Amino acid sequence: MLLCLFFAFYSCFSPDLFLLCFSFCYWVLLLELEFFKMRLVCALGLFMTLLHLSTSLLLGAFNIKSFGDKKASNTTLMNIISTIVHRYDIILIQEVRDGDLSATNKLMEHVNKGSPEFRYRHIVSEPLGRSSYKERYLFLYRYHRITLSLQDIVLLGDFNAGCNYVSGSDWQKIRLFTDKSFLWLITDEADTTVSHTNCPYDRIVVTTDMMKGVVQRT
Repeated sequence: MLLCLFFAFYSCFSPDLFLLCFSFCYWVLLLELEFFKMRLVCALGLFMTLLHLSTSLLLGAFNIKSFGDKKASNTTLMNIISTIVHRYDIILIQEVRDGDLSATNKLMEHVNKGSPEFRYRHIVSEPLGRSSYKERYLFLYRYHRITLSLQDIVLLGDFNAGCNYVSGSDWQKIRLFTDKSFLWLITDEADTTVSHTNCPYDRIVVTTDMMKGVVQRT
């Protein structure tokens, strides 16, 4: 543009130079306009990519064996649990043995201290079980990111859906499996245990509407 101004000054003394200057500046402006449009398209593409990434939710399920007051009083263990929780937007914690919710309250305090990026709310079930042995399900979620509708359903946890608990012929009797509006993200070949067994007990099942937010291989 400075070069255009330089030509414009001297074109006052020559009509031919004026036409040359005009043509030159015209093409310079066209090139700058195209360059601006290219940068705008690139910026919009980057924005849409970041928007897609920001709307993807990371989900997890964590079976903490007999989580109660003893483990909640162990600072080192609570630091490890909090680090794992902070990886996810929604996480289910299983095998919570906490009658008065004191361990749950300690966990929430520990998870929510520190960086404001990690702020969770929770939903905890009633004690569940067929005998005197009871467990709770504890869901933690980043409340500033979660905006789900009734079609956005995720079922995850220890289904005992494998090995001796479910035989081949049993699957056709399980509506959650036969209903094509639900998709099972953890396959029968997976091993979700840390013991000597090789079984896909823990499963994640989502509705077809939720699949658009699923990041593959996560």
